[in-house]
Amino acid sequence: ADPDDELSGSVYADYNDGDQTDIRASLSLPLTETLGVRLNGYFFDERGFYKNTTSGNYVGGGDGLGGSLVVKWQPNERYSVKF
Repeated sequence: ADPDDELSGSVYADYNDGDQTDIRASLSLPLTETLGVRLNGYFFDERGFYKNTTSGNYVGGGDGLGGSLVVKWQPNERYSVKF
């Protein structure tokens, strides 16, 4: 998503008794009237729903971490540059 015209952000967190965690966050910063930045982050950790009867370990789960950065410069209504 493009950066917002005003300072904004959000955080989402979810945890359940199946040992599943999901966290997402974003922050949008207008640096000037024509330049803005948006940061996004994501983390998940899931034990898995199925248990291997031989080893006793849970299978099918995983974990991950990610993020993104968007920089947008829009000097007028007709032109913009986004990275």
